[in-house]
Amino acid sequence: MRLRVLSAKKAKLQLVGLISLDEPVQYDFEVKDVPQFTLTEDTHRVMRKFRTSLVSLGYERERDMPWVVVRPPLPVPVCIRLKREQISK
Repeated sequence: MRLRVLSAKKAKLQLVGLISLDEPVQYDFEVKDVPQFTLTEDTHRVMRKFRTSLVSLGYERERDMPWVVVRPPLPVPVCIRLKREQISK
């Protein structure tokens, strides 16, 4: 899973595996520390097909780490912490 920040209000959610996605995500940190986000209809359609939903996303400033909470077809949601990708120059 990869969440790539493209701008101050836009990211790209990429999943490779059983669920494959490469979709834009609109988000807004201005109202709260936990961002509001909007997924495309295609993203919702794919997630519904696998009875999975993206519950929330956020960013830990102290650790410079984005996170995503996914609700799979299991009894409890799963929090996935993502590491910053190092760009080689």
